Amino acid sequence: MSYATLVREFVSLQPLDKLIFTRDALHLGTRSAIDHTLKRMVDADELIRVARGVFLKPGSAEQPRATVIAEKMHAFGRRAILHGGKLAVQLGLLDADKLEVSWRCAPNQKPPTEILCTSGGSTSFKIEDEAAAFFGAADRKFVLGRKQQNKEIRALWYLGKKAFQELAWEQLENLSIAARSELIHHARWMPAWMSDRFITRT
Repeated sequence: MSYATLVREFVSLQPLDKLIFTRDALHLGTRSAIDHTLKRMVDADELIRVARGVFLKPGSAEQPRATVIAEKMHAFGRRAILHGGKLAVQLGLLDADKLEVSWRCAPNQKPPTEILCTSGGSTSFKIEDEAAAFFGAADRKFVLGRKQQNKEIRALWYLGKKAFQELAWEQLENLSIAARSELIHHARWMPAWMSDRFITRT
């Protein structure tokens, strides 16, 4: 049985709405044969290309961008969390027009609409016509998790020492992490310039 036949059979067995990854089919043949077969299936409208290396069967429901991002990261053994700059905007600590996230774009290429942090090196990929950018981040930021207090720490971390120290205490005291009961659990994950200010409450 040819590699192409094996790939087509593999795809036919996948349920609707399930994201299909190139990596899931690599046991069926050489990488070039897999890529060639999947491309031919896309060209023949037998598959829908959602992102690089990610496909859906025709008739599937459109998958949310967040789902595609999460599953693609998982397929590569990576973790992804919202970028600290985005969190700072959400928390009202930074104006959206002051969010500066540098990403080298090719001429005439739109800047990324999704900005996240990831374990491992920085990377990017497109979902339809929109780019998602992933910035490599320190492991400590992933230990923090997705709780509100941890989002606040990552947001303040993004601002940096100088901007953080310029914030009025009134802007900080209402944050979840300002409570002394929370500092017991979270001070260890903060840079010293951040934890010192919450401890001294100045």
